[in-house]
Amino acid sequence: MAKKTTPSLTVESSIKQNREPDWIDISVDIKGSASDRVEAYQQFEAQMNKVKAVTDGLGDIVAEVKVDPSRERTEEIDKTFKKAEVFHVTSQATIRIGKSAGLGATLAALVSAGLTFDDPSFVYPDTPEIQPEQLEIAAAGARKKAEACARGAGCQLGDVMSIRIPQSHENMSLKPVSNFLSMDLLSLKMPTFDAMEARFPTYEDEFTVIVTYELVSV
Repeated sequence: MAKKTTPSLTVESSIKQNREPDWIDISVDIKGSASDRVEAYQQFEAQMNKVKAVTDGLGDIVAEVKVDPSRERTEEIDKTFKKAEVFHVTSQATIRIGKSAGLGATLAALVSAGLTFDDPSFVYPDTPEIQPEQLEIAAAGARKKAEACARGAGCQLGDVMSIRIPQSHENMSLKPVSNFLSMDLLSLKMPTFDAMEARFPTYEDEFTVIVTYELVSV
């Protein structure tokens, strides 16, 4: 005698979640150049002080500041009837902010200080974590689908037989950094940063809940 198979219905429902960046890093150039070595270091120190003033003024927006060791080099340039030596002192400071909401204020402060910086670097978590309430929404969506199918087939839902949550699917897109900037910064163009052209990656994670229900005849 063949084993009786329990009628069942399997449905799935998805929910999408934007992945927020853990950090945003901004690399700031610190440099001094002059024909006199002492003057080059004075310029360098002045730029260092500007970076400190900016980060101190931003308060809790700044999570961390790292400054690379300074590097010194000399360059020989042609001047009228002679060669001249120019001293260069360079370094780079990385300003890390913990929330994207503080990006506009940080860029505005750097611009006001006359500092040069690169496009912001957005650091995202590797593994997304879905919140329990989102799973609940996805599971409720699956039940609504199942109830509609069961009604159409003249049945009703019985017990839940299984629930599966496959690995999430990641979607990446590029969005303009200008989304974070005020109107007065939108036309900003610097040697290493163009507000209108700068892009950053955003991630959207799609989670799916697959539920199998027992079907009961009405």
